[in-house]
Amino acid sequence: MRAALLAVVLATAAVGRALAAPPDIDRSADGMLEVTDFGTYRLDLVGKSAAPDTVSGTQNTVDDVALLRPGSEVCAVLGTSFGMRYQVSGDLPDPLWRVEVEADHPMLHYANGNSGTHGIYARLVTAGSETYNGWTFEEPGELEPGDFTFTILRGGEVKLRKTFHVRVDCSASVS
Repeated sequence: MRAALLAVVLATAAVGRALAAPPDIDRSADGMLEVTDFGTYRLDLVGKSAAPDTVSGTQNTVDDVALLRPGSEVCAVLGTSFGMRYQVSGDLPDPLWRVEVEADHPMLHYANGNSGTHGIYARLVTAGSETYNGWTFEEPGELEPGDFTFTILRGGEVKLRKTFHVRVDCSASVS
């Protein structure tokens, strides 16, 4: 009986993990967008702009983005930046593409009183250039364990998706 109960608990946990994060999409079905790298980055925060449909209410402008460590495991430490770079390619009628960026994450709490699990904002990407989308832990209320998923959409269609597994117990090295 205990063995059967344990098997049910383990199977339920596995299904819960599978449902928690949708599968990654590293290349769009039409081949127009492709993830070029992902992981933790060193970058310069050069500004902020309003992003009213995000939990924080702002989005960062970054420069000098450099991959430090590839992978999807992230340690929740203030100042850590993680995400993905991707590129638009192909025969485009316009060199600028409007995409929507969605971020789904654990419940986050901000000093300004905002809290939530989802944000979305629009941005323009340039054909042939790499674009970075990601997250930088800037407030203690963001240091929550769980999956952070970034989805890139165009015209409501999912083009790319990448999930990062954030943990707060970082005593063992993050691979």
